Amino acid sequence: MNLSPEKQILIKLLKNSISDKDVEINFKNINFEELFKLADKHSVNMLCYDSLKNYVDKMPESVYTEWVYFASRKMTLNENILLVHKKLTDLLEQNDINYFVFKGLAIANYYNNYQLRELGDIDFYIDYANFKKTHFLLKDNGFKLVSTKNEKHFNYEYNGVEIEMHKDFWDMPENDCAKYLEESIKNSVDYTEKVVFNDYSFSGPNPLSNALILVLHIINHIQRGGIGLRQILDFAVFYSSDMFKGNIGEILNSFKKGGVYKTAQVIARICNKYFDAPYYDFLDDVDEVLCDLLLEDVIESGNFGSLSEDEYYGSAIITNTSQGFFERLIDFCKSSWRPCNKYKFLLPIAPFYIAIRYICRAIVGKRPKINPILLVKSSANRLDLYKKLNFFEEN
Repeated sequence: MNLSPEKQILIKLLKNSISDKDVEINFKNINFEELFKLADKHSVNMLCYDSLKNYVDKMPESVYTEWVYFASRKMTLNENILLVHKKLTDLLEQNDINYFVFKGLAIANYYNNYQLRELGDIDFYIDYANFKKTHFLLKDNGFKLVSTKNEKHFNYEYNGVEIEMHKDFWDMPENDCAKYLEESIKNSVDYTEKVVFNDYSFSGPNPLSNALILVLHIINHIQRGGIGLRQILDFAVFYSSDMFKGNIGEILNSFKKGGVYKTAQVIARICNKYFDAPYYDFLDDVDEVLCDLLLEDVIESGNFGSLSEDEYYGSAIITNTSQGFFERLIDFCKSSWRPCNKYKFLLPIAPFYIAIRYICRAIVGKRPKINPILLVKSSANRLDLYKKLNFFEEN
């Protein structure tokens, strides 16, 4: 892979953090400010900080001070999310509502230190039969309803934390693979696994659903701007667990039925090759070049394309293959010009307004200039790369 020294160091730091190894790292000629920004854009700053503690003498004091402050602030945010998490799950369990939390703390449990996994919003799934009941339960207990516009979930807020109550999952094509994935995950609400943190426990996905959710989450990020290293690491720690090993046959069979086997294969091989995850026989026929190209694309784009506007717009416009062009264009306009969500009559003029606004901002230096020809070329290259993962392909 053609990566900068900082990006190569980032991989090594993360490998040390999520594995039991402590491989010596050479920091000669490394720009620590650039390394800090990279880790931040991939939402893995605390994991990197954990590995950097042994190399404090190599870092400029200003960068180290900033990193300590950042890690402390993120830790505080995580603690607040945990408190809201407890209130939410206690409320659901006290009212005998079947649920499971996915991503977030449900996967943080697989890390060596769950506190180092950066948290964001709280996602949980409720059987549709209990959706209305749970909605009023949340409202009556101080959870503020923020939005009902997404057909997959309702959005709430409590003490500064965003919560998504799901009745459905990500966009998928209308075929048998997607139907199998959707039914498998939804039905698992009655067969959950307890996730335990000291004196606190809650319902998380069972191993089969967890595996499917992690792969679908990666595909969703690919279709909406690009995946970051955090999504790769989430898969790596679960894939390295006894939970995966003990259910590997059933999990691989589900990957095949759901049309995500190729994607899972490639991600698993990346985790094995670069992050010290186990090697299993199902990786024997993986294309090594495809693995390297995918990881390079992940590192270059950042979480939701945060490292490159070219990558973000390229993914948003082209790689969301589960939707038609005009559906993707409408989603893009709604996310880029918020009034479109409320006033639908603005949608026909939105593409022109967004383009003119962007040009004006680029002229005054508020936005980087994007070459549309290079953007289309980059997007086409990314589409060609991700097509090789065979998303939702029926056998």
